[in-house]
Amino acid sequence: MNKMKPRFLLPFIGILLIYFSANAQLIHYSSDIPKEKIRIIPEQMYGGNVSESLSELTYIELETGGERVLEKPGELIFIYDRIALLDNNEGVFYLYNQQGKLIKVIEKIDGIKIKNQMLFYELIKEGNHFVGLASDYKVKIDKEGNIIEKDLNYKYKNQKKSIELNKVAFEYDIPARSTDTVPRHALTRNGKLLVNYNLKYKINQSYYEGKTLIKINDSLGFVVFPIPYTIMALNEKGVSKVYEFIFPAVNSIDTSEYGMFENNVKLYDFVDHYPHKIHAFGRILNDKNYLYFYMANSYFQKWVAFDQKNNKFISLVDIVPDKSNDFLNILNREDLYTDGSLLYTFIYPDEIAVAKIKSKEEKHVMRKKYADLEKSKNPILVRFKLK
Repeated sequence: MNKMKPRFLLPFIGILLIYFSANAQLIHYSSDIPKEKIRIIPEQMYGGNVSESLSELTYIELETGGERVLEKPGELIFIYDRIALLDNNEGVFYLYNQQGKLIKVIEKIDGIKIKNQMLFYELIKEGNHFVGLASDYKVKIDKEGNIIEKDLNYKYKNQKKSIELNKVAFEYDIPARSTDTVPRHALTRNGKLLVNYNLKYKINQSYYEGKTLIKINDSLGFVVFPIPYTIMALNEKGVSKVYEFIFPAVNSIDTSEYGMFENNVKLYDFVDHYPHKIHAFGRILNDKNYLYFYMANSYFQKWVAFDQKNNKFISLVDIVPDKSNDFLNILNREDLYTDGSLLYTFIYPDEIAVAKIKSKEEKHVMRKKYADLEKSKNPILVRFKLK
């Protein structure tokens, strides 16, 4: 039984009851698609403490490879009991098992000249293989870290994004590629238009949205339109459902404010003058119980778990460490991943010292294996699930 309690229970105040719904004016799609409007008040999400909120919480020290240190871990990809990631500083490939043992590091490839000091720009999964992508090559890697295929004629598609669901191709395109005379094809299925943009609005910049087109498995995907706060579920037939998230007026970007997205100068000026407005929305994850997304304004960064059955929102950053996990942090505010069952994130060795101080204040003795994590050279992998 989930015992999590609302972290904040604020009274209903007039302005919080005023909501804006903007999606019909920026993106257009068939009215036959099922749509759910979901009202969400950031200050009234559920939180709690670790002992009542989480299960299977594990802290995993990631083994180092010689002198090389994993400085800035990126996207996690899961195949069998393997976890692969890139170091975002140099695009180096790391492969671990679930216990944090280092299986392989790939920092150079015979016959390939590294450009811009990045080995790979992106890491994806194709079948039971990891695939590293760069500007003009594509490398397939097996679960033991062996390179089994090199494509030296590959061109990295850094503008249009595509996925396949049961061999049906979906392609997302950003608004900035459109002009007054070129239709804004936001999403297509096998080349056929599913969603398009309204030419009235000049949406050229966004603060941060993460991946806009996400493949969960061969039968399920998502596309996110950060402005307006809209997520669409995909299957091989097309868009199966639209989730339109409606925030209080104080947090919402209205259609009259879309001019802020014309360029970076206007964007940052708007964020500076309207700090309560949610300007970042996306980074979709999904498992059998929750739809996860990220949202931020100038005052908060939240990873949110949306329980669709109970229409319940859980703010992961408002789950508080306690004695059960020796007051260790469970989440950084940027990184969250899932293997479809468990959630993964990173904390850093200097955070162990903070937990030691808190444990001492609470007259609690930190277990040795947690205390020893302070000596780790690499970030610490955290694994857990919501109860």
